[in-house]
This record gives sequence, structure tokens and C-alpha cells, in this order.
Amino acid sequence: MSEALALSWRQYRLERRMFWRNPSAAFFNFLLPLLFLAAGGVILHGNQHDLDRLVPAIAGMSVMSTTFTALAYNIVFHSAPYRAGEPYHWHAHIWPKATTTAGFELGTGVAINVVSPEEAAETLKVSALTH
Repeated sequence: MSEALALSWRQYRLERRMFWRNPSAAFFNFLLPLLFLAAGGVILHGNQHDLDRLVPAIAGMSVMSTTFTALAYNIVFHSAPYRAGEPYHWHAHIWPKATTTAGFELGTGVAINVVSPEEAAETLKVSALTH
């Protein structure tokens, strides 16, 4: 059992060393959350109630990014439709990136076709021949 514990500790130390050698890690895990906090403070005009909800969300995203090294997610901001009649509460959704959809598709509901017509025709031709 002590051998498994030593191996786990060695793996943990290796992952920490790899994390700190990556220059983008310092930006995305330390500087970017501070920028979000500053922007949120400006947007919310220092409203303590709203900031009390914003700070844990930013901290949670930082912890997720640090813990899961290959975590990819999309942040989609929803704002009021053009000439909305009633007040609209803008908000953001954080979705893990499990497929090739990106922020545009998630935010608008419009799918972007990334397959060329030639590739689609070839796939359909092969599919028709095999079935």
C-alpha cells in the first residue's frame, strides 16, 4: 500500500511541476479570474449582494481549471433582445465543451455547418453504396 501512496504522491508532484511550467496556466488560473472580478465590480457598480454571488463563481471556475488540466468550457452571455419591452436580467451560462459546438451555436441556437459540400457528398455516396 505504501508503494501506491508513493506513486500517487510522485504523480501529484509531477502534475504540479507541469502546471507551473505552462505560462498560460498563470494567466488563465490567476490573472483572468481577477480580470473577471474587476469587470464584474465595474458592471455591478460595487453592489455587495451581486458581488457575493460573483466571487464564488469565479473562484469555482479557477478551481475547476486548476484541477482539470484539459477542461474546456464555453461561457455564453445572454443579454436583452433588441428593443425589449420589459427589464431583462442579463446572465451567463457556463457549459462544458463536450462536442465541437462553440459559443456562437450555444448562444444563438444557430448551427454552423463545418463539413464541406464535397466531403458530405463523398460520405453520402459511400453510405448509399454500403446500404
